[in-house]
Amino acid sequence: MVDPFNAADPFDATAERIRTMLCEAVIAVINTADYSRLSPEKQIEAVICGITTGLLSIAFACIEPAGRDDITAFIKSYIDQARIQVEGIQFAGGSTQ
Repeated sequence: MVDPFNAADPFDATAERIRTMLCEAVIAVINTADYSRLSPEKQIEAVICGITTGLLSIAFACIEPAGRDDITAFIKSYIDQARIQVEGIQFAGGSTQ
């Protein structure tokens, strides 16, 4: 079970700011001519490729090289929890953007 969002919690507030900024950045890309020239399949592939590569780039910059396997495993394990959070936001009528 995922704990409910708490805007007063510095972790939750930071994670939410990063989430919304990421969404804003992707929306800006979606509004470009390059993106619109891609097929729908390539559009989502480009978004996922850019986000995951960026995620690992940021994570690797924050840790020693010896920790790369551990942080990669953590990111993989977190995907299901992230889905639960997104579905909770949507269920509550919130924006996932």
